[in-house]
Amino acid sequence: MVLISVLVINSKKAFISSKRFLGVVLLLILPQLGWSTTAEQAAQQQFLQQTFGSTLPAVQRLWLTPDMQTKITQLVGAPYQQTVIRYWQDPQEATRLLFILEAIGKEDWITAGFVVQQLAMQNTQVLVYRETRGGEIQSIGFLQQFRQLQMRDQQLSRHIDGITGATLSVRAMTKMSKLALYFAEQIHASR
Repeated sequence: MVLISVLVINSKKAFISSKRFLGVVLLLILPQLGWSTTAEQAAQQQFLQQTFGSTLPAVQRLWLTPDMQTKITQLVGAPYQQTVIRYWQDPQEATRLLFILEAIGKEDWITAGFVVQQLAMQNTQVLVYRETRGGEIQSIGFLQQFRQLQMRDQQLSRHIDGITGATLSVRAMTKMSKLALYFAEQIHASR
């Protein structure tokens, strides 16, 4: 009886210990996989509230077809990593859409929010920056370059100036802005 009790207690300790280990591993790995943590969710929620106020519209989804992925590859050089794009549409202004997108800078993911109204960029904000360098892309001066951008012949309507030491982060933001404008075009075309 004592031997069985010891085995049960040791099994429980091993199980609890393995659960703790798994929890720590998940906390370290999930952000690397692009899954949201509490801080990331808070940043996204704040951007949504800044855009729409306290009453948020329901999340909607745009399914990327193979034809759309082909077009995305032409626009940014690779298909988008997700097949479903979440977006929010302003209930008062149907042409106003908000997208939260992700792209890899040099080594890590950058999460950014884009507000597109009447197929022109209204607002851009870096929500989560995970890189060790190039954080200057979060500055208001850099982000103002994206205001009123539009797509013309698969190109942005004006050039985005780079930042020394943040070339890949600037490219990631530029690609995501092209994607947000393209997704807005697709949503408006489907109506």
